[in-house]
Amino acid sequence: MDVQFPFSIVMRHGQPHVHFMSIGPDDKRHPGLPEVQSKKLKSALAAGIRLLRGAAWLGLPSPAEIRDPTLFAETKDNEREQRQIDLAARIESRGVGKAAFDAAGGWNAARGTTSTEKVFLKACAEWADGELVAAHIAYRNDILCTDDRARSAGLSIFDTANRTWLATEFGVRFATLEQLRDQLPD
Repeated sequence: MDVQFPFSIVMRHGQPHVHFMSIGPDDKRHPGLPEVQSKKLKSALAAGIRLLRGAAWLGLPSPAEIRDPTLFAETKDNEREQRQIDLAARIESRGVGKAAFDAAGGWNAARGTTSTEKVFLKACAEWADGELVAAHIAYRNDILCTDDRARSAGLSIFDTANRTWLATEFGVRFATLEQLRDQLPD
């Protein structure tokens, strides 16, 4: 944890508030992205892709590669964050996203065997997928580009039933990278 005790006066809704403590993950402790992810991130950023803000879903430190605020998509939409929180809750209520993590035992999940580690890692991945979908919709993006079809996940935000729900309820259109590339002009 990174605990800071700066003192400042901030204005919120036209009213002064005292801001005196910040608690969060210690980003300096993150080891950095694995080389494969780092290369993909650099390639995406070089192509003009911008990152979406998500929830600090596990309270884990951020890698140095994404700490620059200019890497993130800008929006003047003051309701985006609340939409994202509401969407994450709706996703969770369907038994996917964070609900998969909780169902796997959450932070108290038994660890130590290969099978329990796999369950825990899949549950973490499902939580991240739910956050991705919530951010995508909250930012009002038209197309969600993913190859994830939840083939081995069972119940997932990317399974057929939830893809149908997302398309019907929120107008989400799914595309693989190849499909997206084929839609671009030559």
